[in-house]
Amino acid sequence: MAAYTQKIGQQWLTAQLNINNLLDKEYYANSAGSNLGVIPGAPINVLGSLKYEF
Repeated sequence: MAAYTQKIGQQWLTAQLNINNLLDKEYYANSAGSNLGVIPGAPINVLGSLKYEF
């Protein structure tokens, strides 16, 4: 996660970027408690957001 916050007058603006599995590695999240196998983890994903507080 990386974030940048800027004050604009009396308000705040925050930009945030979240990256999961940055190197896009294959991994197994869990076995879900069954004998059917394992559940592969999610591939790389990126989520950006803006927050304006007033």
